[in-house]
Amino acid sequence: MLMFKKYQPHFSSEQKFIFSTVVVGFAAGLTAVAIERSFHLLAHLAGTIDTFSIKSFLFGSFYIVLAGLLLKKYPTLIGSGIPRTKMLLAVHHGVISFKEALGKFVVTILTLASGVPLGLEAPTISISAGVGSILGQKIFHNPKRLKDLVHIACSAGIAAAFNTPIAAVIFTLEEMIGNFNARSLGPVLIGSLVASVTASTFSGENSIFIVTSYKLGHPTELLFYLGLGLACGLGGPLFVKNIIGVKKLSKRIFKHHLITPMIMGVVLTGLFSLYHPLIPGSGVRLVNELLAGTSIETEVLIGIVLLKFLASAFCYGLGMSGGILLPTMVIGAVFGTLWGILAAKILGYSDIQSGAYALVGIGAFLAAVLKTPFTSIVLVFEMTRDYRIVLPLMIANLVAWLLSEKQIKGSIYEYMSKLDGLELPTHEENELHVIQVGMVYTKETRNHEKPFGYHQMIYPDQTVSLAIDKLKKYKFEQSLIVVNRLNPREQLGLINLQDILDYLKKQGHNDTNEP
Repeated sequence: MLMFKKYQPHFSSEQKFIFSTVVVGFAAGLTAVAIERSFHLLAHLAGTIDTFSIKSFLFGSFYIVLAGLLLKKYPTLIGSGIPRTKMLLAVHHGVISFKEALGKFVVTILTLASGVPLGLEAPTISISAGVGSILGQKIFHNPKRLKDLVHIACSAGIAAAFNTPIAAVIFTLEEMIGNFNARSLGPVLIGSLVASVTASTFSGENSIFIVTSYKLGHPTELLFYLGLGLACGLGGPLFVKNIIGVKKLSKRIFKHHLITPMIMGVVLTGLFSLYHPLIPGSGVRLVNELLAGTSIETEVLIGIVLLKFLASAFCYGLGMSGGILLPTMVIGAVFGTLWGILAAKILGYSDIQSGAYALVGIGAFLAAVLKTPFTSIVLVFEMTRDYRIVLPLMIANLVAWLLSEKQIKGSIYEYMSKLDGLELPTHEENELHVIQVGMVYTKETRNHEKPFGYHQMIYPDQTVSLAIDKLKKYKFEQSLIVVNRLNPREQLGLINLQDILDYLKKQGHNDTNEP
């Protein structure tokens, strides 16, 4: 035993972190599989995956009552989980308890098994973040390392849910971290790839969506893809405003009563299922039919998109434990298909592929609702792996995002949190980690009788976040000396807290825009 201890290898912090990245990715992949299988088991038992029967109404209501009771006892479990995860990353450095992760797991599978038209993806991200945090707390005591592992777990969760590891990385950098820091890219990508492979191995599927080859038949179609982007740019904010309206109405009418409106959501979904069996649930089957170009009557498609629009906005606005990403994709797919049918009639081309318009509609509506344009482009491309769809996809996505951003600033997660009285950390706050001292400091020097030490100086290529940490040690009562990294004796200027505040104010980082 003594010999074993003597020759036991010593792992550096970096080696432990790489090992932890793989472990977290693997755990997130297993978590995603467990969530999906548990949900499907309960949903098939209740019969809530297509047209509701009496049994479906009873079981669905029973599930949602159980979920409502848990939410009443543990209010932190309300909602998709992404705003809560972002808040815990900002306030508690990513510390998430086992009790909270387990509670979110139970509430999610009960809620979604009731048949409500929400997705698994956001709760999967939230629960995976909890798993990453629990593992991280056992391995690291460094808050930064713990936050990094939670970010990796978030990316791994969405990669496992969709089998789109690259898009998962972009989503994490774009939405959760708030910047495209190259240092975050490697570990997040490793975790996503491990989670994606793990989920694929256990689920036996390569993707939840079918992969079909599309082509741009006629250059004039680009105008219709541009029009699709404009339409999604108008429809996306309308969807967000409906969700916010439901949230406000629910708070005013039902106040703190959760169970009654949640039962209403299940009943409403069940009634809508009598119109079409593909309205309940996440809508993956409907999206696959549209991507495959399955012929559905125009009147039926219009009815589906309207009912999905209303039911998804109602259930998400109430704070049910489900994601908005999949419902957004469903609405975008139906909307895109309708646009493709319109294009075929106007242009008179018989070879126009409605599935291509459905695919571009998915990306454009995602960009308009979630305000993650890069994620939506990469996600759709990764689903098809076909370069020929990239040009119309980029045109529609960027137009939809720009038009939507003109109407509503910020993401739906931010507005939902504000209605709960919480202020999410903004991307501008995260920018402190990427703004360099050289952009902020004042070009003036002072004579120093004694040589200044490491804690008193800072380099112009270092971040404002580091400058704030150093200024804290002096209680913000004095300035840091900005020096040349190649020649530390050369003073370039000074930086203090007021310099940083003046810079942020000048950049307009405090501007807000309510919907």
